[in-house]
Amino acid sequence: MEDAPPDWVWSLFPLFFAGLICLVSLILSTVGGWRRLAESYPDDVAVDGVTFRWQTAQFGSANYGGCLNVTVDHVRLRLAVALPFRVGHPPISIPWSDIHLELGTYWFRKIGTVRFAKEPDVVVRFPRRLVERIAEASRGQLRIEAPA
Repeated sequence: MEDAPPDWVWSLFPLFFAGLICLVSLILSTVGGWRRLAESYPDDVAVDGVTFRWQTAQFGSANYGGCLNVTVDHVRLRLAVALPFRVGHPPISIPWSDIHLELGTYWFRKIGTVRFAKEPDVVVRFPRRLVERIAEASRGQLRIEAPA
């Protein structure tokens, strides 16, 4: 007969689970490029604009499914990860002049691929519908041009 673990072990499970979420979040911020973008584009100015909550995007190979808040004004694009996944993900604020958008498809989905002037190796893929909403809210700062 096997001995069951002591009862106090089960009381540590929530701490273990929270620590695991934090660790995975830190790894994703590094692998996907969020950390590099946050260093180049710190969120140091308040953005007062339209916010799209619980959005999805892919940073490199890291997928942010339904945990991204996107705020748009006429000066910049602000990206923030919702709690509890925010560990290692400080908000990012990118001026429109540093954003380059290309429309295309990725795994049979219509997307907008975004690259940044200060971090050209970081690639972010947004669903096309979200790109259209961002462009509309930017008041002409993000222009969608038909692919060649």
